[in-house]
Amino acid sequence: MKIDNLLIVIPARGGSKGIPRKNIKLLGGRPLIDWSRAAVQSAGFQGARCILSTDDEEIAEVGRECDLDAPFRRPVEIAADKSTMVDVALHALDWSVAQGLTIGIVLMLLPTHPFRLPGQLATALDGFSDPDTDGVMGVMPIHRSLSTLFHGDDKFRMSPLGQPVRAERRQDVRPIYTPSGCFFFARATALRDQETFYTRNVIGIETDPVASMDLDTPTEWAMAEAIAMAGLTWRGAAPYK
Repeated sequence: MKIDNLLIVIPARGGSKGIPRKNIKLLGGRPLIDWSRAAVQSAGFQGARCILSTDDEEIAEVGRECDLDAPFRRPVEIAADKSTMVDVALHALDWSVAQGLTIGIVLMLLPTHPFRLPGQLATALDGFSDPDTDGVMGVMPIHRSLSTLFHGDDKFRMSPLGQPVRAERRQDVRPIYTPSGCFFFARATALRDQETFYTRNVIGIETDPVASMDLDTPTEWAMAEAIAMAGLTWRGAAPYK
């Protein structure tokens, strides 16, 4: 897949709740959205179209200072709490096509996963060399069977998803995988037809615990700040460029 057929969408609305204004809050001395920009650059995706999708002028301005393009303001109907990343991706895709661009692959990079590895982005894009691949996403393993995963009712009584077992050894269990949120790739045609990044023929790439960190609470932010300042991310030690 040609890099110039790749559309990268970095969604950054202004109404974050858990950490107010988190998308432009400094992490390791750099705005949070800059971490996604740096990963794109380090992955070798300079020829792709990279769009910062935001409804907020201040975020757009900070994005421009980080060399991110914010060519439009996201409509209010897809900038609410219940808006999905598919809504945001399809809006950016439609806008890009209207500008005369040919888009083959869409990559969604959530800013709240700043420590994703650029090398894995490049590896994920290579997965589309198989014409049957509709999507590629980062995943985390859960070393449990359905018998030791539970639903809770309104009184928090547990019901296993699988048949109860007497005991379970980690080494005997086939891992279950869940999206890590680090990256979501999809063919533009599959994204339109299926309206999901969890496409029918999706490939998973396992991401490590640091790369998979998702920053939604002040506690998670404090942990990420400690990791960044200790130089334990792919960017090394601060200050960052």
